[in-house]
Amino acid sequence: MFYYTAYGLEIESNQLFPELTPVEAGLADVAIRVERTAEIPSYERAQRNMKERYVYGTEEVLFEVDGGTRIRVTAQPSVTERFIQQAILGAIMGVLLYQRGHLVLHASAVVVKGRAVIFLGEKGQGKSTTAAAFVARGYPILTDDVVVLDFRRAGVPYILPGVPQLRLWPDSVASSLGADPADLPEIVAGMEKRISSTHKHFANQAYPVDRAYILLPGPAIAISPLGRQEALIESIRHTFVNNLLDRHSMGIHLQQCAQFVRDIPVFTLSRPHDFSLLPEMVQRIVDSRIDPSSVEQSR
Repeated sequence: MFYYTAYGLEIESNQLFPELTPVEAGLADVAIRVERTAEIPSYERAQRNMKERYVYGTEEVLFEVDGGTRIRVTAQPSVTERFIQQAILGAIMGVLLYQRGHLVLHASAVVVKGRAVIFLGEKGQGKSTTAAAFVARGYPILTDDVVVLDFRRAGVPYILPGVPQLRLWPDSVASSLGADPADLPEIVAGMEKRISSTHKHFANQAYPVDRAYILLPGPAIAISPLGRQEALIESIRHTFVNNLLDRHSMGIHLQQCAQFVRDIPVFTLSRPHDFSLLPEMVQRIVDSRIDPSSVEQSR
């Protein structure tokens, strides 16, 4: 067995995960089991009761997530380890963390001056590239792709440390990290997107959230506060599981999103698609100060 930690959880797995942080064997919060078989068993989708059980399958692989404590994968021999690893560390882990009661956002987060800063946006808006630009300038990364918020602590929500890796397109690898994409492994065979390890720049503890940015295209770098209603819509839009919830689960989910925008200032961050502006954008964010009166007026 292999033992790891991620998102504040102890994980026991019969599958190797080179990207995760290894720990000593102990009492696990989550068990991951991968089984190889020639035939994938028949299954029923269980999305109506997703809080307790979620099932996703194809002709070659079946993923089952139960009660926030167990991930079971049944895969044909042709399915690569890399595919299984990255699927689990992405969407499947997002479902498991939702089952454990967390708000899970499709976003990235870094640490600036001891507090977490979140980057949300549509696919292709540069969440990972933005996080990579901070890493290249020495700022720790908390998580890429899957942001998990913990509301159980006093005060503002905290972000749990995720997986020490970045998923980047080749042009982002070169422009944000100054690295050669050819030196980095593909996410899965045949896919251009690469994996960059961030173990050396990883924040291995939870941090309180300072603010969140919605990434948008624009003619110049511009930061503007977002009203609470608009921020709520954006937080719902960028959650991992919003299209898989039943009516009861959606109610709880909306409450979490409402708490998110109540506790955390949300801004839009517009900028051109110009990698040469990344250093300036990072500095603008680092130097920015939250004016509580302007945020409240926007709400």
